[in-house]
Amino acid sequence: MKKIDVLIIGSGISALTAGVILGRQGKSVLILEQHTKIGGYLHCFKRFGEKFDTGAHYIGSAESGQAYQRLLKFLGVWDEKDYIELDPNGFDELYFPNFKFAIPKGYPAFQGRLIEMFPKEEVGIKFLIAKIQEAVKYFTTYQLHDFVPGTFPPEIFDRSLSAVVDGAVSDPALKYILYTYCSHHGTLPQDVSFGFHSIIIDTLVSGAYGFTDGGDVLAERFKNELAKTGGEILTKQKVTRLEVEGRAIKAVHTEKGDVFHADWVISSMHPRSTFDVLDDTSSMSNIFKNRIHQLKEGPSFFGIYAVLKNDNRFSALKNYFFFNSENSDDFGTETKPQDPPSVIFMSAARRVDDPQATGFPVNIHALAPYDWFELWADSKYGRRPAEYKDHKTLIAHRIFAAIEAHHPGFTSSIEKFETSSPLSHLHFNGSHQGSSYGIYHSMAQSGPRAIGPRTKILNLLLTGQNSLFPGLLGSAIAGLRTAGHIVGIKHMLQDLKQNTLEELL
Repeated sequence: MKKIDVLIIGSGISALTAGVILGRQGKSVLILEQHTKIGGYLHCFKRFGEKFDTGAHYIGSAESGQAYQRLLKFLGVWDEKDYIELDPNGFDELYFPNFKFAIPKGYPAFQGRLIEMFPKEEVGIKFLIAKIQEAVKYFTTYQLHDFVPGTFPPEIFDRSLSAVVDGAVSDPALKYILYTYCSHHGTLPQDVSFGFHSIIIDTLVSGAYGFTDGGDVLAERFKNELAKTGGEILTKQKVTRLEVEGRAIKAVHTEKGDVFHADWVISSMHPRSTFDVLDDTSSMSNIFKNRIHQLKEGPSFFGIYAVLKNDNRFSALKNYFFFNSENSDDFGTETKPQDPPSVIFMSAARRVDDPQATGFPVNIHALAPYDWFELWADSKYGRRPAEYKDHKTLIAHRIFAAIEAHHPGFTSSIEKFETSSPLSHLHFNGSHQGSSYGIYHSMAQSGPRAIGPRTKILNLLLTGQNSLFPGLLGSAIAGLRTAGHIVGIKHMLQDLKQNTLEELL
C-alpha cells in the first residue's frame, strides 16, 4: 500500500478534527475505525424505531462567535440545521430531595436565580460567577486565540473546585448546584481544577444546544469534509499492533492482516490501549511506562434507552438531573447496585417534537462502577449470560424508582427500554474498564500535568479526551492541538481569530 502522511486510529470527534485540519494542510490522511460506524461518542443507534445518542446528548458554546460554532465553521462542518437551542429559561433541571433548581441561559440570569434561592450567599455567588468568567480567559485554545498569558492564577490548574467554592460560600445545597457539572467530566469537586470546571459551566450557560437528528449527522459532515482533501476512513479495521523500529512506528497492523505505513501515527485510543499494542517499548523509561499503566481511570456509567408514554412532565428541550442528597459532601458518593444512585442524568433522545410519534424517547445515565460487572468481563457482547441481564434489570429498576420519587408514575410510563453497562463502553469505545471519560481528569492528570499529545515514540501522537479534557468541544480542541504538533498551531489559531472577526463585521 502507498505510504501515507498521517494515519489516525479511531474516528471520534478529536480524530476527525485532526484529520480535516491535516488534510487541508496538504497531508494525505487515513483513519482506521474498528467498528462499522464512525464517530465515537457521536455515534447513534436505533432501538424501538427511535434514534439514541451514545454520548452527544447536548453541547455548549454553540452560538455565533462562541468556541464550538467557531471551530466547526473553521472545519467546514457547521450547519445550523443540525442544532436546536435548549430552553433558555432552564435547560438543566436539578432535582434534590427537598428542592429543585433550573439553570438558565446567561450569567445574569444564572447569578440572579442563585441569589434568589440563596440570598444570604449573594456576595459569594457574585464572586464565584466573576471568577468563572475570568478563569476561562486563560485557556487559549478554548478562546481560540494565540495569546498565551505569562502567568496563571493558582485556581486555573492548582486549586480545586471545592477549595475555591468553600472559600466563597457555605450553604451545602448551593455548593451542590455548583458541583453539578462534575458529572460531565467525572471528577470529584476536590480533585478537578477550578479552571477546567469553569469551562464546562461557561460552555453551557453561554448557549446550550441539542442535536436535531443525533450526533452521527456531524460525523458524516466530517467524513465528507475529509473526503474533499482526499482523506479516507476505513471501518472494521481494528489496530492490533504498532510495529516499532528504533524510536519510530514502522508499520500499523490490523486484525484483518492489513499493514499500513505512515510518516505520523495519531491514536485517539485510550493511552493504555495505545501503548499495549506497541510491540517494542524498550525506548521508554520505566518511570514513563509505570505512569501510563498506573493512570487513574474516570468513572463508568450505566445507560438506559427508554421510550415513555407521551405526557407533559418532560420537555425535549430540557435535561434532568436527579440527586440522592443535597449535602455537597455527598457528591459522587459510591453506592451499591441495590442503592439509589448518587446522580442520574436524563435527556430527550429526540429534541424535535414528532407529531406522528406515540412515545417520548429518553437517555438515562447513572454512575455504575466497573466492578459491578467485572464477573462477566470475559463474556462476549451480545452473548452475555442471563445473570448479567438480570443484574442490569435490577439496576435499571432502582434508577426508575429514584426518578419516581420526584415524578410519581414514572415507572408505569415506561413502554420499553434497553440497557448498557461499562462492558458496553469497553466493547464499543475501548476505554479502560469502560470509563466514560477515559482517565480521571484530576489536577494530577490534567493541565500542565496531562499526558498531552507527545509520546516517547517520535512519530506517535495522542489525541482525544485523555490528552486534554472530556466533552465534544474539549475533544475537538484536543484534535486541533494534536494536528498543531505536525503542521503548527499558531497560524490555525490566527486563522480562527480572523474568520471570527470577518463574521462579526
